[in-house]
Formats: sequence, C-alpha cells, structure tokens
Amino acid sequence: VLFEGERFTLRDAVAEAGSGSHFFSNWATGLSSGPDNESSQALSFVIELNTNPDLFQVAPILDSANGNLYFNLSETAAGEATVTLHIEDDGGLSGLGADNSSESASFTVTAMDTEGPTAEILYPPDGAKTDASTVRVLGTAYDAIGVDFVRVNGLHAETSDGYASWVRDAFPAGPERVLTIQLSDTSGN
Repeated sequence: VLFEGERFTLRDAVAEAGSGSHFFSNWATGLSSGPDNESSQALSFVIELNTNPDLFQVAPILDSANGNLYFNLSETAAGEATVTLHIEDDGGLSGLGADNSSESASFTVTAMDTEGPTAEILYPPDGAKTDASTVRVLGTAYDAIGVDFVRVNGLHAETSDGYASWVRDAFPAGPERVLTIQLSDTSGN
C-alpha cells in the first residue's frame, strides 16, 4: 500500500493462539515522509481501529523508526483482528495546504489455534487391574485456549474447573478393558 506524500507498505501477521508476546522486525516497509524537502520530518503511526481488542493482552504497537510490529496475544483467545491505521509526519499542514498524514490502511492479525489439547490419566494407574464392575477415572487436560470436552471411551467426563482436572465416575470396568481418552479444544482441535 503506497500513498502520495507519507507512504508505507503493510502485511498481515499470523501467530499461534495463546502464544504471548510477538515481535515482527521490519514489518512495515517503504516508510517515507514524502518528497526530499520533507525528509527530516519524523513519522508516527496512529491506530484508528482494532476490531477485536480481546485478542490482545497488549494491542499492536508499530514503531515508525524501523517498521517493527509488537503485540502480546491474550492467553485464551483465538481469531482475527483487523487493525486500521495511518502514518503522520510532524511537519504540520504548511505549504499550499498539504496534509501531514497518509490515507488509512488495514492489516489483519490472525491468532490460529493449531495445537491440540493434551490429557493425562491420573487414576487408575497404567497397568492397574481390578475385578470391580465399575471404576472411577481421574485425569487432567490442558489447552492454551480452552478444553471443550473430555470423553472416556465415549462417555462424557465431568469437570468444575475447565478440565484442568476431570472425572468419569462409574466407568464400566472388566477384564482387558482399555481406557481411551478423547478431547477437543474450543477451536475444534
């Protein structure tokens, strides 16, 4: 995206959801304050709109000196945010009514949740044997964005803390019975 006078080029940013702090070196390129007689003017980016502020713990910051982009993703959010901004110089509106800012431009930050959740069976221990007809199964599950469900051999497990710990009471036991855990995060992984 090039603009008459002040100009710059933007690109979109993609990161893993819940992955915290990000730095993109020289993310905005082609920074220019305009013609040669304006080359001493300092530039600054002005963010006009962020369509999804909940995606960020720290909203995007763009350094006009080098085009570096900084942001910190929220720990429990995935999705997209469109950020609209323009660039201004500090030269004012002098000289035939010249404007000191570019037209608005937008870029998208996408926080993709590509990592699947993980689970661990805490009880019964691996290799345990019982002659009981039912057994209580306990475990933990984790996902950066959030666990949607846990099932033990297809039967729903209960939780009171978002599946950081879960339980399946009265799970049918018996000889040679194998435990299979199925889980999904809130992004469908």
